[in-house]
Amino acid sequence: MKRLLGIVILSFILVLPAFAQLSPTALIASPLAGLNLTEVQQQAVGTLTQARNDAVTNLQVQMASTVDELEVLLDAPSPDLARIGTLSRQVRSLAAQDKQVQRQFRRDVWQLLTPAQRDVLLARLGF
Repeated sequence: MKRLLGIVILSFILVLPAFAQLSPTALIASPLAGLNLTEVQQQAVGTLTQARNDAVTNLQVQMASTVDELEVLLDAPSPDLARIGTLSRQVRSLAAQDKQVQRQFRRDVWQLLTPAQRDVLLARLGF
């Protein structure tokens, strides 16, 4: 049981890098490069990126704290299985929140693009 919970926690720890953050410049320099974004679009992407980064950072802090508590519980001579279950659910919830933040960010950026820019981006992505 303890080994299984350790594996679950390790898998969540390995997911933490997925909470990656891109600077507005890096975002514009990668998939949106060459779309000839207007200054207004660039500023809006920067604002959206900063908001996304802030939300993801908050989730990262919560995730790290939760995982730390899980590790302590697993090392306890008599682990509280109910608390371990609660914390495991919190980790899953935080991961789901991260996915939602990322999805919303992509939707918001998509809405900023003109139809022509969307077509170029889709072609670049192989659609």
